[in-house]
Amino acid sequence: MGKEVIKKISINNGIISCLGALFCMLACLSDFFSVSGELYQASGIVAPFVYVLSLIAIYHLLQNFSAREMWSSIPAAVVLATCQRIGSEFAINEHVEIGNYRLYASIFCISVLFWVIITYILHYIDSLGEIVSRADGVFNRIFSALLNKEKEYKGVLTKNTCRVFFLFFGVLILFWIPAVLATYPGVFSYDAISKALMGIGEEKLTDHAPIFSTLLLTGCMKIGKAIGGDYVVGVFVYTLVQMLIMSFSFSYALTWMWNSRIPKVITILGLVFFAFNPIVQILVLTTTHDTIFGGLLLLLVVEILDMSVHTSWYFASWKNIVRFIFLAFLMCMFRNQGLYMLIFLTPFIVIALKKYRIKVLLVFMVPIIIVAVLTRPVYKALDIYKYNKAAESLSVPIQQIARLVNMNREAIADEECSEIYKFIPKENIEQYNPKISDPVKVGFDNDYYSEHKGDFYKLWLSLGLRNGSIYFDSFMYGAYGYFYLEKTPVLGEYIMYDGASTQLNYKIGFERRPKLAFYDNYLRNVSFDMTLDKIPIISILTNEAFPFWIMMFMVSLLILKKRWKNLAMLVLPFGYWGTLLLGPIIGVRYAFPLIVLVPLFLGICFCKEEK
Repeated sequence: MGKEVIKKISINNGIISCLGALFCMLACLSDFFSVSGELYQASGIVAPFVYVLSLIAIYHLLQNFSAREMWSSIPAAVVLATCQRIGSEFAINEHVEIGNYRLYASIFCISVLFWVIITYILHYIDSLGEIVSRADGVFNRIFSALLNKEKEYKGVLTKNTCRVFFLFFGVLILFWIPAVLATYPGVFSYDAISKALMGIGEEKLTDHAPIFSTLLLTGCMKIGKAIGGDYVVGVFVYTLVQMLIMSFSFSYALTWMWNSRIPKVITILGLVFFAFNPIVQILVLTTTHDTIFGGLLLLLVVEILDMSVHTSWYFASWKNIVRFIFLAFLMCMFRNQGLYMLIFLTPFIVIALKKYRIKVLLVFMVPIIIVAVLTRPVYKALDIYKYNKAAESLSVPIQQIARLVNMNREAIADEECSEIYKFIPKENIEQYNPKISDPVKVGFDNDYYSEHKGDFYKLWLSLGLRNGSIYFDSFMYGAYGYFYLEKTPVLGEYIMYDGASTQLNYKIGFERRPKLAFYDNYLRNVSFDMTLDKIPIISILTNEAFPFWIMMFMVSLLILKKRWKNLAMLVLPFGYWGTLLLGPIIGVRYAFPLIVLVPLFLGICFCKEEK
C-alpha cells in the first residue's frame, strides 16, 4: 500500500514537473521577459535544454523540499514576476496593454519560473549561511578584542561593543575623505536652494521641506559665514555635520549586525557597501533631507528589531523607550510623510507584541501626538507658512488627468474639461511632462480643491473608469523604477551633482571648489553617465528597485521560518516604499533611505536562528 502511494505521488510530481517546465520555458520566451525581449528563439536549440533543466529542477524540488518551502515562496514569486513583466513592457514601449490576455499568461509563466528559483534559494539559504559563517573563526581570532563577550543582550552600544562601533565609524569617515575633498564644500542641490533662500530671508519660511532640515542647513550656513566670512564655509559645516550623522547611523546598524547571529562576512560587506559605494558617498554629502531621513529610518528599523526580538528587555528600560520616541520624532520631522508611516506601523506592532500592547500603543502615541501638535498649532503660532500640501499628495491623480487631456481629449466631455480647468489651469496641463509632476501640479488650485474635494475625486474616478489604460501608464511613469530591477529610469541626470539651479550664484555667492579633481570627475561620471549601471551585479545592488526585491524575498523567508515578529520591521520600509509610488518623480535620492537598508536586510536573511 505504501509503495503504491509513493508511486502515485511520483507520477503526480512527474506530471506537475512537465507542466511546470513548460511554463518556465514559455516564461523565457515572453516578448517582455526583460528589456532585451525573449531570451532565445522558440525554434532554437536552447529551448529544449531549458525545458529539460527546468523539468529536473522542479521534479527534485517536489520530491525533496517541504510543502512549507513551496508555499512560502509564492508571495514573492507572484509579486516579483508581476513587477518584472509589466516593468519590462513599460521600459520598452512606455505603455502596458493591461487588457491583453497575453500579459496575464506571461505573468503566470514567469511566476512559475520565479517560484522555482525562490524555493531553491529558501531551501539552501541556511546551508549557504553556514558556508559563509566558516570565516567567522578567522574574524574572531583577528578581532578578538572587538567581540561582545556578554552572555545577555544589553543593547547595541555597551562597554564591550563601543570599540567595534568606533572602528566602523572611523573606517567610514576615512574612506569618505576623498569624496569630501572632491565635492568641497558639498553637493549643494535639490531643495537646499529654497531652504537657503528661506534662511537668509529671501523667501518666506514654509513647511514645503521639513522645517528641521531647513533650520539645520541654514543654521550651519550662518555659523560658517560667521567663521569663514561666506556661505560656502557654512555649506561645508553642514556637510560635515550630515556626514557625522550618517556615519553614526551606519556604524550603529553595523554594530548591531556584528553582535547578532549574522555572519561576520556579511557585516564586513555591509561596511564595504557604505564606505565605497559612490552613490552613498555622494548622497551622504548632498544637502537633501532624504539623506538624514535615511539614516533615521535605518536607526528606527534597528530599534524595531530590538523591540520585537528582545521585547521584555526593551520595555524594561526607560532609556530604550526614550531613544525610540526621540528617533521616531526626528524621522517624522525630517520627512513630511514620516508621521503617516509611523501611524501605519503602529497597529502592526501592537498586534505583533500582544503581551505588551498597552505599552506599545502608549510609546507610539507619544511621538505621533508631539509631531501633530508641533506641525499644526505650534507652526501656526510661529508664522510658518503652510505650503500647498494637497498638490504634493495628489501627484498621481493630477498627472493622470493631465495625461488624459493631452493624450485623448476626445474622451472628455466639454463640461468635464471645464471642471478640470477649475482645479488645474489649462496652461499648466499643456506643460505636462509624463516623468515629473511639478510643471502641472504647481498650478493646482488648492483653495478650490479644499472646497470641492468630493467633486475632484468624482471627476477623477469617472474619467479613470473610462480610460484605465492611460491612467495606468501615467502611474507607471512615476513608479516603475521602484519595483522594476532591470532598468534605472532618469530625468536629466541620475544625481544632481552640480546643483539644481544657478540662482544662488548671486544670492549667496555659492560655488564648488573641488580639492581632488580626479575623484570629482569619477563621482560626476557616476551621477551623469551612470557608470555603475553598466557593471553586472553592481548595477543590481545600486538599483532603486533592489531594496523592494529584497524585502519581498524576506517576506517569504520570514514566513517560512515563522519569524512573525520580525515581519514588523518591514512595515516601515514598505510604508515608505508605498509613498514613493505616489511621488512626483522617480529619483535615486528618494530611494536612498531604502538603499541604505540593504546590508541590514541581507544580514537578517543569513541570521542564524536561536536554538
